Amino acid sequence: MSSCSPHCQSFVDMIHLPTCFNVFFRVEPYLFGSKPININRLPKIYLADLSSNAIRRVDSNIFFAESLTNLYLQNNLIQVVPDSIEYLINLVVIDLSENNIEKIPLAIQALTELDALRLSSNGIRKVPLSIGKLIKLEELNLSSNSIDFISKGISKLINLEELDLSNNKIVKFDMKLLDLPKLRELNLSLNWFEKLPNDDRIVNKSQRSFW
Repeated sequence: MSSCSPHCQSFVDMIHLPTCFNVFFRVEPYLFGSKPININRLPKIYLADLSSNAIRRVDSNIFFAESLTNLYLQNNLIQVVPDSIEYLINLVVIDLSENNIEKIPLAIQALTELDALRLSSNGIRKVPLSIGKLIKLEELNLSSNSIDFISKGISKLINLEELDLSNNKIVKFDMKLLDLPKLRELNLSLNWFEKLPNDDRIVNKSQRSFW
């Protein structure tokens, strides 16, 4: 077990969860078992990096840390995101990529300060219309899922700059995406399109056989 530097020892004054705490998060029961570590008791915390562990269940207590702005939960085994995520009202970045999530919770619409939402490499099939309420969103990554339809909610994200829908099962392109005023990168590669519009905002274009 690696030792933490002295500045890692005080939970009360902590504003950033350093890498040295991965030694705790790699053992699931310590965080999500009978005696979870309650991040909401850390009044100054703004960043929590719980990536690359074996987390299967997200304890709802983690979502009551209102000071949290950056939450990294990528590369875990999470299946369900609790509705209590709506309490992270100051969240700016959340990374839930490389998990086993099949559904985007409707409660995510409450995260109106969010500017980056990363949900790549999950099992998501549908994107809720309510995602359009994330009006500050600049980056949306939904690549490598099982999405077969582009939600109309995405076309309402007026501040969106980067949209990655690559490696899904989308058949029909929504031309309204190209009307997003700030969109500069749109990745639609590895889908099931037969035809794509000729627009230089579509990057890495490719076609995929329907089989």
